[in-house]
This record gives sequence, C-alpha cells and structure tokens, in this order.
Amino acid sequence: MLELMVGVAVVVMLTRIASIDGQSAPVWGLVTFALCVASLWVPLPFLRFVLAGLIVFVAMIVYKIIAERQP
Repeated sequence: MLELMVGVAVVVMLTRIASIDGQSAPVWGLVTFALCVASLWVPLPFLRFVLAGLIVFVAMIVYKIIAERQP
C-alpha cells in the first residue's frame, strides 16, 4: 500500500513540474503513469517508482532542450 502511494506521489510530482514548466501536464502524467506500470516487473520494491520518475524527469529535460533548439 505504501508503494502505491509512492507511485501516485511520483505521478503527481512530475505532472506539477510539467505544468509549472509550461509543458503539457496530462501528457507527462500519462507517460509517468505508463512507466510506473511498466516498472512493476522490476524487482526493486520502492526504487522502481523512483527510477521511473527519474527517467521521466530526464526525458522532460531532454525534451525541453530539444524544443528550445528548434527555431
């Protein structure tokens, strides 16, 4: 049950970061949720959601850098 709360917290946190940054919050929320569901097969109990969150956060940064380079 606690791990489920960690997963929800990761999704909410990255959704709020995306909305503050001016990106599409629903899209990044769905991406984070999908990655959290996909990470259920990783045998690391709490760390799987933290790793999923880090991957999505890095993806947000990379997307932002690529989007700002476009003229």
